[in-house]
Amino acid sequence: RRRRRRGEQVEDGERCKCCAAWCCERVLHAESAPRWAGLRQRRPAGGGSRGRIEPMSFSGSFESGQMNAQPEAKRAGIKILQCNNEYCQYERRNNGNIEWASQSNRLVNLNFDSKPQLVLIIKKPNAPPLSLALKEVAHFLRDEKNLQVAVEPAVKAEFPDLPWLISLGPPGCTANQYCPDTLRSIDFVICLGGDGTIMWVNGLYNGPCPPIVSFAMGSLGFLTPFDFSDYKKVITRVMRNEMKVEIRTRLWCTVHNDMRRKIADFITLNEVSVDRGPSPYLTNIECFCDDRFVCASQGDGIIVATPTGSTAYSLAAGGSMVHPDVPGMLLTPICASVLSFRPIVFPDSVTLRLQVPVDSSVSAWCSFDGRNAMSLSKGWSVTVITSKWPLPLVARSGGEDDWFNGVMETLNWNNRKVQGGFARTCSGDSIPGEKSKN
Repeated sequence: RRRRRRGEQVEDGERCKCCAAWCCERVLHAESAPRWAGLRQRRPAGGGSRGRIEPMSFSGSFESGQMNAQPEAKRAGIKILQCNNEYCQYERRNNGNIEWASQSNRLVNLNFDSKPQLVLIIKKPNAPPLSLALKEVAHFLRDEKNLQVAVEPAVKAEFPDLPWLISLGPPGCTANQYCPDTLRSIDFVICLGGDGTIMWVNGLYNGPCPPIVSFAMGSLGFLTPFDFSDYKKVITRVMRNEMKVEIRTRLWCTVHNDMRRKIADFITLNEVSVDRGPSPYLTNIECFCDDRFVCASQGDGIIVATPTGSTAYSLAAGGSMVHPDVPGMLLTPICASVLSFRPIVFPDSVTLRLQVPVDSSVSAWCSFDGRNAMSLSKGWSVTVITSKWPLPLVARSGGEDDWFNGVMETLNWNNRKVQGGFARTCSGDSIPGEKSKN
């Protein structure tokens, strides 16, 4: 065969005149970088017309005509060991290229494998209008959707004319005495109220929690995206697997005594606070991150909050607002006596420990989402980790829109009167505070 002359062009799809093989000089353009990628066909060592396709990179541009084709270098493979609070696992990276799913997207599709059977309705207590709304929703679920409806014992006593309602426990029992089998059988929860109602549901499920559909019928509406007037349409879409779920991080808190023995466990949606409680004196709290000493706080206390709780107690104490999709834990001091102590954001993979020093002059108090307050003696501590059981909230198509709307409407964030322009008079002088007509 004749030798191919330098500069001779070969059309795509034509047989090469040098090796009689199909040409694979199709070049792929990457707009985001000044590099080019393509394929070339290598002739086999023993001859023949078919070869092996190898990746080939080009540097330069077609316009300048200067391109240097270099084979893609092969590197040693890499295995990355990822560890969290529960387990460790290896993940292999081909050709030594480290890729990471850094985009945090916690909006997932809600799909039921089978038709839901049991729905729990939780309403805000001591609100007669909400009782009428609950009765309306219960009839809709039973008559039109053929679902069983469960309520709390106190709510069950309000409706003696609805004997088909299922109670979570015997009359007069507390939330700790609710039947665990009934709670585990719930397919999804409907909340009628505000954010406090969702906090109550969070306390009912220390483990896996079913999806929560919340309707804004309370004071605050950070976590209640739906209007009650649309409850039929929203519930129908939930059962048709047409809704998305927003994953909200929760904290698992464990109280230990001075002998490192576990006293109690709590799960929180907003925050855990360790403060001076009713004592008039400052409290001393030591903070450890993965058993490494970080800081010592002398003041009113320390708050460890989730991104969901960043707009609650932590914000009032001077902490920053954090989007719920950001995986992390916020440590915010409460009226620290040192001006240099500023809020910190830790990754959600660490273990935080707030401990009262043994030589502290006073004890401290801890509370979890504003409830279950208990005293911490000298040497006692609270260990905080990210719970593996998040709180799934049914959201609209864009969960980030729900969060921004809640911040702007509830907190009036970045809401101010627009500054007026300058109006020109006949003499050319400017009058401040009046908008120009031009």
